[in-house]
Amino acid sequence: PSAAAPTDGGSGAAPPAGPAADGGPGAGTDPAEALPYLPVPDDAPLAELLRVVRETPNPLQRAALLRKLADAGVRETAFVALLRAYLKVDHPAVRSAAEHGMTCLFGPMWNRARPIPKPVQPPRSDDDR
Repeated sequence: PSAAAPTDGGSGAAPPAGPAADGGPGAGTDPAEALPYLPVPDDAPLAELLRVVRETPNPLQRAALLRKLADAGVRETAFVALLRAYLKVDHPAVRSAAEHGMTCLFGPMWNRARPIPKPVQPPRSDDDR
């Protein structure tokens, strides 16, 4: 019982006040949200936090840890790979946290399609004669 209790005071190991805060209207309907949180030490290194993000059965803990790492300014390739993977999940809180992380890393226009202009062939030069 206490093994799954939060140990890091705010890193996502404690249940959030309300599921709608992270996930929007669809949050709170997933039975996985009732699963226990994995314990996270206060001084956990980045590798340990990334492991917990991957392995936790509770999507709300995953979302909270993703947000914590993004807000901390983590710029590791393993973290970016996790963000990219979680952009496509069905749980709205996790998807929202991954989008937040991408916005923190790459700015608000990270997911916007930009037109790529066609290359322009320079005019022929008279030097080739």
